[in-house]
Amino acid sequence: ANDFGNLLSRVTNLIKKNYDGFIPSPKSSAQVESIIQISSDRLVSKLDDKIYLLKINELIESIFEFIRGVNKYMEQKAPWKLVKEDRDAASVVLYTAAESLRISSVLLSPIMPSRTKILLQTLNTVDKSLIWGRLKPGTKIKDHEPLFPRI
Repeated sequence: ANDFGNLLSRVTNLIKKNYDGFIPSPKSSAQVESIIQISSDRLVSKLDDKIYLLKINELIESIFEFIRGVNKYMEQKAPWKLVKEDRDAASVVLYTAAESLRISSVLLSPIMPSRTKILLQTLNTVDKSLIWGRLKPGTKIKDHEPLFPRI
């Protein structure tokens, strides 16, 4: 929950602060972003097998492992610093993280429908495709409460 909620907060806050709340357009991508996309594609390709074999816990763990990887990517790329030096490079990082959130949300929607609905509403998308790149650049994101409020 912390990884998922914190990633959403970090990404939306950076987009609001540096891109006026509009999902940035990735001008190009590097090898690291390709690795995230490939990781997402692999996760989606294993979906049917895990469900068919009733390995739901493994599927959920795989999704959260992917989310942890995206958090690590954000730490390594530090878009909050990168945006000051190279705005286009920061836009690629933030788009990659936002698209990762969208896909993760679609994958987790049967398990936590209300939380994932909030995430998709925040990204201002109804696209539930598991194909990478369906998040539309230039879309205005919405405000949101913490995805998992602390008790």
